[in-house]
Amino acid sequence: MTKSFDYPVQFWAEGNLLHQSMQRLPATSYKIRNPNKSEIKSIAKQLAFMHHCGLVHGDINAKNIWNDGKKAILLDYEPSLIQLRKGRICIMGTAPRIHPFDRKKMKLTELSDRLGFICWATGLRAKEAVHLTEISMRWDTLLNKCLSIKSSRDLKCLTNTAV
Repeated sequence: MTKSFDYPVQFWAEGNLLHQSMQRLPATSYKIRNPNKSEIKSIAKQLAFMHHCGLVHGDINAKNIWNDGKKAILLDYEPSLIQLRKGRICIMGTAPRIHPFDRKKMKLTELSDRLGFICWATGLRAKEAVHLTEISMRWDTLLNKCLSIKSSRDLKCLTNTAV
């Protein structure tokens, strides 16, 4: 059985850059800065599918997550491409949301997508959220943790009960 490509994956396959994606969006589209549960679930599902396919977005943050009038979509896959600067490979993305492991290895992985997703979904800062990015955690578990966090205090409670 094959899965049909979702809207954002089609954007990626077409060589998505932010300005090209913006031209394709309906006029009623908007950035999602304070996501609701439905939008958080939609983006988690898209990221889980992309990671299952071996794709990494590389720059999960509010400027790259929009609602097209029907659902939340990911835009701007440019950081997922290999970047060369003065002949050297470098990584792109929103610096605070690049996972420390990825920064050290100079390679974007699922860890950075998870960190960006957690920060976007919960409003936590990267320093607070980095320990929730463990790669072994299933996406549905990560989603449930994100939905239960409303503040840094909730994160402390969640961390204390998980030990």
